[in-house]
Amino acid sequence: MTAWLCLAAVPGRAGVLELQQALEGSGAAPLLGEREPVRFFLRLVAACGDDEELSSLSVSIADTRLAPDPAGLDDDGSTEVTLAVSPRQLQGINRRLLCSDSGAAEGSLKLLRGAFSATASARCSHAERGSRLLYASTDVDVSYWCPGADQPPEDTDGR
Repeated sequence: MTAWLCLAAVPGRAGVLELQQALEGSGAAPLLGEREPVRFFLRLVAACGDDEELSSLSVSIADTRLAPDPAGLDDDGSTEVTLAVSPRQLQGINRRLLCSDSGAAEGSLKLLRGAFSATASARCSHAERGSRLLYASTDVDVSYWCPGADQPPEDTDGR
């Protein structure tokens, strides 16, 4: 059997950013809030080759890292993980958030595709050959509400 690693964002579960208005007035740029972490939902599938053991897994976005236990994988070698990333680690997104364009109504939920990259690694170990690392990455989307509107509905991201 060939070793492989796959990482994918869970469909329909984009992280939701909390925005705040940077300046007063129309056309003011939104900024990422700093209170609640942004939750990203990912599916990880890993398999090692014959006579190898999956000894470690790691998934990360920005500076947030999670190391799921390989023993916790489902029978098909997969697991779903949730990374809660501090908004301070995502500040580079501010220049890509569009709330002031003429087609953007305040209060509408917007989707920014490929906003961040998630990366994963798996270590496959063999008693005689040592170990090898496998790597995978995927783009993850985020949703956001433009500031100045009514509160977004509760439970927009499955929390």
